Amino acid sequence: MKSQLLKVLVAAMLPVFLFLFAGNVTLNAQIYEPEGLNMPGAWNGWSNPPTNPVLANPNQFMDGQLIKISTGQTRWQTIFSSNAASGNLLPGNYNWLFTSGPSTNYYANKWAGVNVVMNTLQNYTFNTGADNNITLADGKWYTMNWEDLGYQNSRAIFMETSAEPIQITSVSVPANPIENTPSVVYITTNDAPSPEEIIYLRYTTDGWATSEVLIVTVSGSTWQASIPGQASGTVVDYYVFTSTVASLSADYDLCTIKLNNNSGTNYSFTVGTPPDPEITWANLQWPASGAITTGSEFLVY
Repeated sequence: MKSQLLKVLVAAMLPVFLFLFAGNVTLNAQIYEPEGLNMPGAWNGWSNPPTNPVLANPNQFMDGQLIKISTGQTRWQTIFSSNAASGNLLPGNYNWLFTSGPSTNYYANKWAGVNVVMNTLQNYTFNTGADNNITLADGKWYTMNWEDLGYQNSRAIFMETSAEPIQITSVSVPANPIENTPSVVYITTNDAPSPEEIIYLRYTTDGWATSEVLIVTVSGSTWQASIPGQASGTVVDYYVFTSTVASLSADYDLCTIKLNNNSGTNYSFTVGTPPDPEITWANLQWPASGAITTGSEFLVY
């Protein structure tokens, strides 16, 4: 009787366990990080995990350069060159896949169905669709960002530049920001950007509930952006990033090539009030001297 009762209880509870297990899989917001993301294809003989570092994650291939970035929108990024003589990949037209899976089946999960259009966020279907296709030009660099939404349809972008993407080496903080007066931020880079690279400054005055972006411009040999004047007491947070996508108004993280966000804390300043006016130069006309009682008026020219 006890054995039969146990079987009944197990049978009754099994659908609950199955439901909970299925629910955990469905609600997973990111792919399983130890399995990471790979990009096998005709460009590496469909070897998976790839032994070409730019196509492999570091969890499954020690030198993998397809890395996870958790700042902002979680994404996986790789940067590679296409060059007939010395590139990471040879120029040409290739079929390929995004994949993620264990050592027993590296192709367990795939994202497919896209003919790549450069500098455009595109939708990849999960576990269905034909192989992706891409054309790599000779002498170009490519930055790929893949949006990590877990095991479901996702988006990715390939951004093409004429040279290796620049690094943003320093970002200044305004020393004495004054209310209702623009604050200038100065930026330096390790090299001149490619013609396709746009340097943006993104800022917020409400803790990133909303934000605005400014295009960084060059003045002489210095890059700078002017944050509009704000009311006294306003806290302005900001960082600088590069992209090839013009007129950005959303998906900033997915369209970022390189950024400088002060090691993850962002740059910040608080707007102050103007200092009291002071006489910096004067020519005393008259009187040469005088005496007054406290609080009374005394005219000096």
